[in-house]
Amino acid sequence: MPACTDLDENPRSTLAPTGFYRTEQEVRSGLAGVYAIMRSVTGDYWYASEASSDEIIVPTRGQDWFDNGRWLEFKRQTWEAGSAAAANNINGTWEQFFRGVARANGVLNALQPNSVPNQAVYEAELRALRAYYYYVLMDAFGGVPIVTDVEVIPRAQNTRAEVFAFVESELLAAREALPPKWDAANYGRISRDAVDAILASLYLNAEVFTGTVTTAGLQKGTARWEDASKFADSLINSGRYTLAANPTEWRNLFAPNNENSPENIFVVAFVPRPDLGLDFINRAVHYNHYKSPGGWNGFSMPAESYAKFDAADRRRAPDVLLVGPQFSLETGEPINDRAGNRLVLTESINDITQATEGEGVRSVSSPSTRRTPPSKWGTTSGSSASPRST
Repeated sequence: MPACTDLDENPRSTLAPTGFYRTEQEVRSGLAGVYAIMRSVTGDYWYASEASSDEIIVPTRGQDWFDNGRWLEFKRQTWEAGSAAAANNINGTWEQFFRGVARANGVLNALQPNSVPNQAVYEAELRALRAYYYYVLMDAFGGVPIVTDVEVIPRAQNTRAEVFAFVESELLAAREALPPKWDAANYGRISRDAVDAILASLYLNAEVFTGTVTTAGLQKGTARWEDASKFADSLINSGRYTLAANPTEWRNLFAPNNENSPENIFVVAFVPRPDLGLDFINRAVHYNHYKSPGGWNGFSMPAESYAKFDAADRRRAPDVLLVGPQFSLETGEPINDRAGNRLVLTESINDITQATEGEGVRSVSSPSTRRTPPSKWGTTSGSSASPRST
């Protein structure tokens, strides 16, 4: 209402898609936006996948972690259209990964008429990333619309088997133009080895992904065991990767600076900067495990799952999983709960709707990094704990 009445504009410059993506620098700028969606793998998709499984439980702790009941819905698997879980993490998974598909389509559509150095590699990266985003969507939702153009129109739903075939064909086509492994300067870019790892996983689950659901349950599709073995062997026999060989290497898998792990094949790269860090540790550890910034005291491991680890397993407390009297992860000093009582984490959670601060097994980084000063950690929306990759 109080604005100007003369709405005519004379733009001093314009930039159309047909005039961009003419240089490698411009292509990389578009590619970066497509890669940025990879961080969503650790977001709503992770929340929905893990909180609905037997690996993680998110109990209500007083006024904390109720969130309109969505975590209880995941645990009980009672979500439905419009419920808290569906409106948040499930809907978020759909939006985030279709945003990745849309970004990949936008860059591919604008790039294809052009000719830039290494264009075949960039196009292969875009197709491989788009295929991976469809892999996630297929895993989460089954049949979804397959979109390869930039038109904004209603789309018909494809079957899960059709999405499987699309992901397979795109990955097989893209892998030929990609290098087996990128150098350190290109850490995080998708490689031929990463594609082979996705293909191995795709074929390992082929019976489900190509099956059909009827009133009698899942009718499995065709098994692809030999194909899964083929692409797994290509990685195992490449000589480019090894399992962590000693306790130090093994602990470093869980460290914030784990980018040099001999096991890394396909990573989601994070950096210790605001909104670009990874907050896995914050999700689980108690508010007082770190002074600043503190933990969120949410995600725990169910007692039944913790019991699966025998006493000799190094992942059992205190190397990776935390149980019993607790100490600062910075100084090693004993810590209390917010009421001033000694913090003792228990294996069991008596009532997931009324859990105490200390109920539930927690996960944490390895001992070699527990006492890292907070200045070493980045932040993500007010949180700490930012491993470089996952």
